[in-house]
Amino acid sequence: MKVHSHTEPFPFLFIEDLYTEEELRLIWCELDYYQSNKYILDANTNPSVTDDGKPRTRKQGNFVDNVFQLREYSNILNLSRKVLEPGLICRSDHLFQWKYFQPDVDHSLLSYYDDGGYYLPHHDNTVVSVISWLWKEPKCFEGGDFVFEDYKMTVKCKNNSAVAFPGTTRHGVTPIKMEDQHKDLGLGRYSLSHFLNFR
Repeated sequence: MKVHSHTEPFPFLFIEDLYTEEELRLIWCELDYYQSNKYILDANTNPSVTDDGKPRTRKQGNFVDNVFQLREYSNILNLSRKVLEPGLICRSDHLFQWKYFQPDVDHSLLSYYDDGGYYLPHHDNTVVSVISWLWKEPKCFEGGDFVFEDYKMTVKCKNNSAVAFPGTTRHGVTPIKMEDQHKDLGLGRYSLSHFLNFR
């Protein structure tokens, strides 16, 4: 795992090589199951709309916490807990602003972006949001980069990486483009969002 810390224009972390090869294998077993059962990914997790009533996003997704009553049955929920290990984001050794940050509630949203998928700039109702990205290699799409609109800043999406930032910072996802033979096969961009808060 490689951690890059930034304090300007706001505090955030960019994390590369988040998961090991064995952890990725286990996570992909679960993701492939979700692709085979479209009902799970078709949950309505983003009812938000713009001021003129248009959807802010086009994607599929579900809160993984709602899929599994017992967290230990989910590879994704178990393995992704590593982002909450002390020293990384919580009680961070990387950012002074998060040195004493210790959330006591979190939720995990799995999202899948296929051809035409996007997310317009928005903010989360969190203290810190952590978004990780995964896709099958070779990469079969263009776009899907992470943007902080108010700062005109783009974080190039990198497989098996994550970004952690203050949730009130507006962010979005650029549109995904895929060739016809790659559409609707689970070859797009997955993201796992951890919403970290206090009760």
